Amino acid sequence: IRDTCSTFGHEWVVGENGDGTYWDSNKMPGKGPLAPANCPADIQFSDKSGFDPKNLTDPCFKIMRHVVTSPTVDKKVRDEAKKRADEDKGRYDALGNNCRHYATGICDYGVGAQLGENLKKKKGK
Repeated sequence: IRDTCSTFGHEWVVGENGDGTYWDSNKMPGKGPLAPANCPADIQFSDKSGFDPKNLTDPCFKIMRHVVTSPTVDKKVRDEAKKRADEDKGRYDALGNNCRHYATGICDYGVGAQLGENLKKKKGK
């Protein structure tokens, strides 16, 4: 989900918890003398998101990409986002390693996990 009304257009990745609620994660600039241009990253994860992608009432929020995955892959993606928030967060670079790249990376992780699951099912037949 992208905030299209903000100056830079912050992005979050939002996923299903499997119980009708959603989680979200995003990458923000941390602190440092060059923040937000280049600094330590602050990756945030919330298991109870304030976003409901099926009911976005704020006209500033726009779904940029929708990846359809199985409940198994939903959990894998959620666990990966939480792991990235809990572990070393790396660097934030306003021009190339930012919230958009983070959200895209989590989405791509979901696509890869779903493709892997689909191939395993196909081989099993």
